[in-house]
Amino acid sequence: MPRARDLLWALGGIVPAAVAACGGPAATSGGSAPPASVHVVVQEGRQAFPIQVMQQQGIAAAHHLRLDLTRAADPQAIYTAIQAGNFDVAFGGWPTLALLRQKGSDVTVTGPVDRFTNEVLVRSDSSIQGFADLRGRRIGLYAGPTGTSTILFRLICVRFYGFDPLTAASVQYGAAPLLMSALARGDLDAALILDPLIAQELETHRYRSVGDLGTIWQERTGQQLMEVGVAMRASWAGSHTSVARSFMSAYEEALGYLRSHPNAWTQLAGSVGIKDAQGIALLRSRTSSSFMTSWNRTVIDQQAAFADEVSRYLGKVSGVPTTIPPGTFTTDYLSTA
Repeated sequence: MPRARDLLWALGGIVPAAVAACGGPAATSGGSAPPASVHVVVQEGRQAFPIQVMQQQGIAAAHHLRLDLTRAADPQAIYTAIQAGNFDVAFGGWPTLALLRQKGSDVTVTGPVDRFTNEVLVRSDSSIQGFADLRGRRIGLYAGPTGTSTILFRLICVRFYGFDPLTAASVQYGAAPLLMSALARGDLDAALILDPLIAQELETHRYRSVGDLGTIWQERTGQQLMEVGVAMRASWAGSHTSVARSFMSAYEEALGYLRSHPNAWTQLAGSVGIKDAQGIALLRSRTSSSFMTSWNRTVIDQQAAFADEVSRYLGKVSGVPTTIPPGTFTTDYLSTA
């Protein structure tokens, strides 16, 4: 992450976060003081990879942190923890987090996790070659009607391909594995899903991708859109500044470890059901490239631009705030802030 302390910026839209932290001395504290306990709420899967590395490689301990980990089965469980204030740190989609803050939740986004890498898959023998060919087709969407991935998919189709899939196609919502089963049976023509399932399905060669949401958006707009951010309980972070900064520093170090240690991916891939060398390499390539390492006003402004585009092209959408509450984003807890 950049070592600049650009601003305390506000953006609207809330996505539940998944890492919690408790108070305690900073990583640089000396003496025999006990490590600071940080209650982290994180969803199972690739979002948990950096947290696993922080624990398994002694990075958290080196920063004088003890992670009290709660694993969530899905994003909604994280949002529930945020609304209840039962977290210190969490991971969540920023639009949802902004909405939660707008409704009074004590949450602020302190850094990025990853960019959008969700892709639309079709069967390898499909005639569909790109998003333009999705008009009139049967499309499965894993994120639900208000999910950020669904909204971004709609925005891309409306702005760049001239149709809204909600009205010009047949849309079905469901869990990603169920959508892939429907695609295999021929009940769907295409499915928008997420990693690690994308890596698992591409590895079989039965399916191919016709577009990556984040790549299409960045190529067309020049903006990198964040999917998930690191969130903290704002009151906790404000009263435990050194611990909050130590956490962000340890998190950044864990990302660096993942980039520089290919062997670390064998165990991580196994935790999501990928065990062969080709699948491990594919997961590593996709996930490593998705992690975002910049957090500054430019990045934050790009997220705000997305919210503006949604309002302009789709109107008022329940999953994205029309205004971004002050304090939604902050750079105050960068490791050198």
